[in-house]
Amino acid sequence: MTGRSFACGAVGLALLAAAGTAHADPLPARAEPIFSPGRNAASEDTTEALLLNPANLAFLPAWELRWTGLHCPDSAQKVGCGNAFTAGTPLLFDISTAARVDYVQPPWGQRGEGVGFPFRGYDYTWVTWGLGIALGESLAFGLSLQHSYSPNSYVNDLWGITAGLGFRPNSHFAFGIVAHDFNGPSTQILPSGLPVLDQSYVFSMAFRPTGKRELEIGLEAKYLQGSDQWLPRATLAFDASYLRIRGDIEAAHLPNDNARGIVGTVGLEVAYDRYTAGAGMVMGNGLGDPSTLGVYGTASISGYRTPGVPRRQRAVYFRLEGTPSPRGHINFLKKLWAIAEDKEIASVTGNLGRKHDFTSAKAQSLLGWKPRPTEETVLDCARSLIAEGVA
Repeated sequence: MTGRSFACGAVGLALLAAAGTAHADPLPARAEPIFSPGRNAASEDTTEALLLNPANLAFLPAWELRWTGLHCPDSAQKVGCGNAFTAGTPLLFDISTAARVDYVQPPWGQRGEGVGFPFRGYDYTWVTWGLGIALGESLAFGLSLQHSYSPNSYVNDLWGITAGLGFRPNSHFAFGIVAHDFNGPSTQILPSGLPVLDQSYVFSMAFRPTGKRELEIGLEAKYLQGSDQWLPRATLAFDASYLRIRGDIEAAHLPNDNARGIVGTVGLEVAYDRYTAGAGMVMGNGLGDPSTLGVYGTASISGYRTPGVPRRQRAVYFRLEGTPSPRGHINFLKKLWAIAEDKEIASVTGNLGRKHDFTSAKAQSLLGWKPRPTEETVLDCARSLIAEGVA
């Protein structure tokens, strides 16, 4: 698939989201954190996994700091808008951990615009901590704990517990199962007929046809226990050089032509060395109106290099004059290991125990050339420098 064809596909998803049924129901309003646009619960292995599937924290390559922000207009009927900050790192024994703070700002405006009761007019904060444990090369388990703070009694002092499994049998497929808030933080039924925050379950898969990040197709199904709804979702991601294009589309009441609500996202992320930054759009009648448009941004810095902007490459040459000592052997192996992991090194050349003696014997024998005495050469050089005023 070329970049142009993928871009057309992403735009198609966006148009599909925006051109849904005019009088659709918005996606269920719940006291959720900031969502992760374009990312899949089966394949995501950045710190965003803490929100999507804590099991995938076990696949986190190194430490990472990340920001994700979603700005929604006052007319949007979506609760999870605001800013999120996440930090994560691997620990010992194939265990990784992460912590996250979500400052959620539900949109609302005049004349009843935006979200309704009980989210209207109140912000709230989620603090989340989680662990991911690798149970082998392809299986991982994760658990997270979250707590809410708000002046709004409906969303204050809620506790949520989430557990997930991640399974990656090979480089082409990934699967995930997540039980979000399975303890039921607040199953109180609102006038809308929906709970504040009930149990939800996600079944996810991702497929990479080439076994690499070049192209990834994801499918998810989310079940909301309190409202007895299924929310199908599809994700699409494409790597083109140092760019990563993401898109996803999620639907509510899919079989119902009159009530079907659709929300889609499309975005672009740029990677350079240990830094990434991206932005995109959120749209669809599932936000309350087909003309409603939100924007999101994300940025990260990490201890690992992300495939992205090409770096300068260089060559390394080393020479060993003799057999190193035991300690020297260890230091030499450490240096070779570091060289092997350095993506900027394109080639390595070694010279082991080979001595090079340079003489002028051949020039003297074939050309009759005789070098000047060393003492005379040094003195002539000094006199020349003095004559030129250099010394």
